[in-house]
Amino acid sequence: MKFKTFIFMILFTLLPLSVLATTASSNQIYNGIDVSNWQGYINYQSVKAEGIDIVYIKSSQGTNITDPYFRINYDNAKANGLKVGTISLFNC
Repeated sequence: MKFKTFIFMILFTLLPLSVLATTASSNQIYNGIDVSNWQGYINYQSVKAEGIDIVYIKSSQGTNITDPYFRINYDNAKANGLKVGTISLFNC
């Protein structure tokens, strides 16, 4: 493995999972997070209060694994006024 690739992989795994997103039609930047079943129940009222604007929610992995928290995460994020994106991983 090349040294640069090794360093990148180490840094990537140590960085917190946060996301910055921008829309195609503006220069607006949103503070965001990504979530999956690993986070369990999430208090989206607290998430919103911390200044998060957008949440990316993992819905599945492969063709037969679905996130059991997906629907509750989606509904609760929307109910608290957050923008929502979804992530589905195939061929992992």
